[in-house]
Amino acid sequence: MPGKKAERELETKSEIIGFCEKIHQKGIPYILVSRGKKGLLLSSAKQKIKAIAPQVEVDSTVGAGDSVVGGFLLAHSQGKTLRIAFDYPALRERQPRKRLARSFVIA
Repeated sequence: MPGKKAERELETKSEIIGFCEKIHQKGIPYILVSRGKKGLLLSSAKQKIKAIAPQVEVDSTVGAGDSVVGGFLLAHSQGKTLRIAFDYPALRERQPRKRLARSFVIA
């Protein structure tokens, strides 16, 4: 199911969460949704977490999604909670003691 797309553009948080729930029903435990400037959403069957990155000047977004997925997978494989694994994966190596994003449970 990697790369599964909705039949139409999903605009609202409730539409995105509803689509994630359908994917969870097929046995997929975690879904990362990139919403560009609107942040990221991590969905599990039990929890929905939204993260908003700080405002920074962007030179390029190339590799940003790969960094998020890689950072999340590394932290989660080390036993971190979903929120910690999701909170600041992309830039943690550069600033290990500073939170670079803020996340909060939304459902």
